[in-house]
Amino acid sequence: MVFVPIKDRCCLQAVERQLSAFREKFGRDPNDHDPIFFDPDADDPVPLSDEKYEGMMIEAMAEVGISQAMIFAFKRTGRIVTERNNVASLNTKIRRDRPARN
Repeated sequence: MVFVPIKDRCCLQAVERQLSAFREKFGRDPNDHDPIFFDPDADDPVPLSDEKYEGMMIEAMAEVGISQAMIFAFKRTGRIVTERNNVASLNTKIRRDRPARN
């Protein structure tokens, strides 16, 4: 197992919540091969599918009041747009072959 120190408090709290959710769902700590971010509807610890991840992200973005324009940008790019990445990254990396999902 590789241990990566997490210095950001918010990231550390997110990982701790996931570990707690994993223990609650499966009754044990994750092992070396288990995903920390898992599909909560699966009977066994498996990673989220891309579609499920995207749906959960869009739902969370809407719940916290992120604008429809930002959600649309996420649907088109698979990225969360920030001031730091919006020009350089989005202009060159939009997945043009991926239609926006409604």
